[in-house]
Parts: sequence; structure tokens; C-alpha cells
Amino acid sequence: MIMPVNEILLGCYPGLSAEEYHAGPGVSKSLLDAFQISPWYYVQAKLGYGKTSSGFDMGTAAHYAVLQPELFEANVICGPEDRRGNKWKDLVAAHPGKTVLTAGDYQEIMQARHAVLTHPVASSLVTAGDAELSFYWNDLDTGLLCRCRPDRTIRPVYGDDSGELVDFKLVATKNAHPSQFLKYIINYDYFVQMAFYLDGVTAVEKTPYDLFTFVACEKETFQIQCFSFASDHFLVEAGRLKYHYYLRKLADYLANPPAYLGYPLEIERPAAPAWFVRQVQNGDFEWAPSCIDYPEGDGHLG
Repeated sequence: MIMPVNEILLGCYPGLSAEEYHAGPGVSKSLLDAFQISPWYYVQAKLGYGKTSSGFDMGTAAHYAVLQPELFEANVICGPEDRRGNKWKDLVAAHPGKTVLTAGDYQEIMQARHAVLTHPVASSLVTAGDAELSFYWNDLDTGLLCRCRPDRTIRPVYGDDSGELVDFKLVATKNAHPSQFLKYIINYDYFVQMAFYLDGVTAVEKTPYDLFTFVACEKETFQIQCFSFASDHFLVEAGRLKYHYYLRKLADYLANPPAYLGYPLEIERPAAPAWFVRQVQNGDFEWAPSCIDYPEGDGHLG
């Protein structure tokens, strides 16, 4: 029996849907991401706002296709070639609550799924263990209820073994190359995800989970590379420091919420960026502004 989302207890929930998970209590890694920007973004993320882009739809559909094919068939619709016109609007209206993709995006996901499931290493990782288990635990430092939902949870076979968590990423072309993927992990705080998930699942399962593995599949090329990180890897340790730092800041915010949730009210007096100062000092003006089209009402030269 699935626990109602407002009565979540500590532990592992194998039957919780993604919708129930995201609507339920607890601090997730994505909520910590939002809180890093400002409390306003944290509140908006808790309300479920800000996840309507086509990129988000692609990511969700790709996860379904690779990890839970039965949910892909039930929840993803192949649409027309583009999103323009009544044909697209009518299809979306006829399938409320489902993800409608352009024909090109749908085909790309089918190719990615085929590439992953026929890859000698990746296929064994994305089919091992259990898909989309929901874990809930209390952070020992702050007491906050935390949660995570690994793509695959591979439990230890023997008592002295450790478990492994697997995460599938559909990435841009060339981003599955080791040098690029490390930048990807750092830029998107996936090093925080590794630590947060490993620590959380270990706390719930009462057994060590010492390995976090990414299966990265490139769009367009469908090249695949797998990356594993031990619990004591420098990146994981760095992620551990960072998530503890922001959990403490979040706990302070929740204990003493400010009256205003946006960016700081103080007027900023920013200095010119160092790279721009160097360009000016060197007389380097051989570059064009990043935006040539002025906003409406501001098309004058000062």
C-alpha cells in the first residue's frame, strides 16, 4: 500500500509515482538547486512551477523510454513535425497530462533507447536493480526531511557488499566525452546529486551505497559512455560539503523566513568584470555585442 504524500514516513517507497513524489514533502536535490538562487525560486519549485520547457519534456520522456518503457508507452505521444498550428494544439488538448513530443524528438528518443539497450555495458546498468524508488530520511545535522529518487537502485547481493546507484543522462553532442562530462557534472551540480543520493539511500537502507554510476547518451550521435564515482571520490566529497552547507542555510531560512523572498533588496554596485577591464586596457574592441536587436522602446544610440 502506498503511503499518502502528506503522511510520508522515513523509508523506501517502491510504488510512488513521479507525480506523488514531486508533490510530497521533503527536500530534494532539485529544491536545493532552486534555493541556491534565492528563497523565491525554492518556493516556486515547491509549488511545481518552472518545469514546462521542451527540454524538460525530452528529459522526462527519455527516462521513461530507457528506464520504464511501460510508462513511456502510456504517457508519451508522438506529435507532428513542429509545435505550430491547430494540429499541435488539438493533440495536446486531446491528451491532458501526457507529454507530447514533435516527431523528430520522439524519433531521437527511440534511437537513444535503442543505443542504450544494445550497449554491452549501459544496457546492464539501466536494467539492473529497481527503477525509480523513492527514499526519505532525516538529515542528522539539520533534522530536515530529505528525499531522493535514483533512476536505478542496485542493492547489495551479499551482506558485506555495497550498493550502487545509476543515473541516466541524455546529453548534448560531445558531452559524453570524459573531459566534457566532468564539466557537465560540475556545472549542473551533479556532484551534489551523487553525494546527496548515496548518503540518503545509505541512511534508509542501513547498508553502504558506495558507487554512483552515470550512463550518458549523446543526442544526435547516440554515443554512450559510463562513469562511476566511489563515495570517497573528491567530487562526491565536494558534493557532500556543498549539500550540507545549503541544508544548513535552508534550515535557517525555514526557522526565520524573511518577509521578502526575492533577490536582496540592497542596490547592487557591481564592478566591471575583470575580463572586460583587461580587454579595454588592451584596446581590444574586435568583438560584437551579444545582442544586436535592441528591446522595443530602447532602439536608440546613447
